[in-house]
Amino acid sequence: MRLSKLSLVLFLSFFLSSFCWAEKFKSLKFKDYKNVQVVVEAINPNSVGITEDKVLVATKLRLMRNGLKVVPRTQGRYLYVTISVMDVKVGGRTQGSAVSFDAGITRLVNIPSIGPIMITESLTEAEGMSVLPRGDYESFLKDLNECLDRLILNYLESNLE
Repeated sequence: MRLSKLSLVLFLSFFLSSFCWAEKFKSLKFKDYKNVQVVVEAINPNSVGITEDKVLVATKLRLMRNGLKVVPRTQGRYLYVTISVMDVKVGGRTQGSAVSFDAGITRLVNIPSIGPIMITESLTEAEGMSVLPRGDYESFLKDLNECLDRLILNYLESNLE
């Protein structure tokens, strides 16, 4: 009897885990959701070693590992990743960098009188400000992957039926 109760509890916890960790958002639902365009905003040179190319590669790998195809940029919606980095100096020496970032589904809309503007039309995942020691790219990558995982989980949950 005791084993069956434990089995039931474990089954329910696994079954309900997706309801606890992911949410469905109408703004994340797309017909061709498996094709994702990626844009990484320009990143200033910094002491941690974060570059636009490294973030783009990490983002593409994360998407592909979750069954999503990264496609060339055209018009429409895309995953937009913003990284803000500022080196922290103490006594004139760079000790590390203050880093914050967010990722969200955005689309480019062309307004005739203004030109193209970006509209974030869905949930945006963000990480608060953190200070990383000089050269500590691995800690940044861990935080970036956690942020992307939350967004990808919600994105997939919103599109899978």
